[in-house]
Amino acid sequence: MLIEFAWVLKRLYAGKREEIVEAIEGLLAASTISIENKRLVRNALRAFAASKADFSDSLIAQINSDAGCELTYTFDQIASKLRGFCLLRV
Repeated sequence: MLIEFAWVLKRLYAGKREEIVEAIEGLLAASTISIENKRLVRNALRAFAASKADFSDSLIAQINSDAGCELTYTFDQIASKLRGFCLLRV
């Protein structure tokens, strides 16, 4: 849900990175919304805010790292700049 939420804000509403971070932080703070593993989401938000990567890539990096993965391979050059990602070249 959060990945889709961030995508809609960016693509349909031309939301800026700071606005997306603020909106997701608002969801995290809402007592009426339950979000699985808020710690990972907050870590992903920090990575997202500090990079050019999409929120989805930032969250994937956090989830994979938490699961013990040392590397996540990607074809996405921007995502490959995130800690834990490795660029695959074809």
